Amino acid sequence: MQLAIITINWNSNQRTFDTLNLIRHWGRKDILVIIVDNGSEPESVLEIKNNLAKNHYLIELAHNKGFSGACNEGIRKALENNIENIFLLNTDATLTATDITKLEVALAQDATIAAIGPLILDSNGTKILNAGGRNIAWYYHTNSAQARDLENVYDVDYVSGTAVMIKSEVLRESGLFCESYFFSGEVADWCTTIKKRVDLPNRVVIDPRASALHKPEMASSLRGTLYTYYTVRNRYLYIRRHHKLLSPLLVPLWVIRHFRHWLAARKEGARVEAGMVWRGVRDGLLGRWGRIDQRWEKLCT
Repeated sequence: MQLAIITINWNSNQRTFDTLNLIRHWGRKDILVIIVDNGSEPESVLEIKNNLAKNHYLIELAHNKGFSGACNEGIRKALENNIENIFLLNTDATLTATDITKLEVALAQDATIAAIGPLILDSNGTKILNAGGRNIAWYYHTNSAQARDLENVYDVDYVSGTAVMIKSEVLRESGLFCESYFFSGEVADWCTTIKKRVDLPNRVVIDPRASALHKPEMASSLRGTLYTYYTVRNRYLYIRRHHKLLSPLLVPLWVIRHFRHWLAARKEGARVEAGMVWRGVRDGLLGRWGRIDQRWEKLCT
């Protein structure tokens, strides 16, 4: 098949079914849909099993492996099937068959492109949420809200994992996502890694002619807690992996920035968020990666 679409389910069956229906309405016969269940409750998995189509493949994980681990499982299955391109699609994002085709055409026309993403718009399609990512070692807010060009593809530091198409040949040769991140930062890390490979297609671009609508499914409470923890902690991992020489400058810079974040959260009475900032800094400095201790995870949920 020409294209594999990988989507992750974690106790969010309705979102997953909505995504599968979206893909079905594209009317394409050359797509393999890989659903990676990320350690959901048994009844959730059973419901998905009972609603699979011929071009669907379900991967069941015994426990939550995070975004990076779940994506890697799906990518491995896609590579086994000699798929030409792999598209990661969050269940809280939608796009049309036309937008998918635009991304495929852009990849096919330029041999230097490794990964391509659409503009990420809000659910109404009126506001740009992400027109490309900026280096997470330097920027606090890494999502660019303005497209550099509206007619042609343009290079970015990284593309959003919400909706991104990657050439299979690049993944096969370069390796998959670093699972130490667990959640947040892994796509930026991979994009930075691939940009260093001169022997492979190594451009990471946005095609502004294609767009995806995004309605974040993560509850606001989780964005202020678990999401905060991983984004805080994983910056220190990214710096270790890609900016070792600058770490004497970057690490203190981020400790100061995160202290300000902690202070602001405390002033607003967001004690759990403040605690997650502190824990993220601590674990980042100590090199504690992967999934957060599940006792703290339960506190946030």
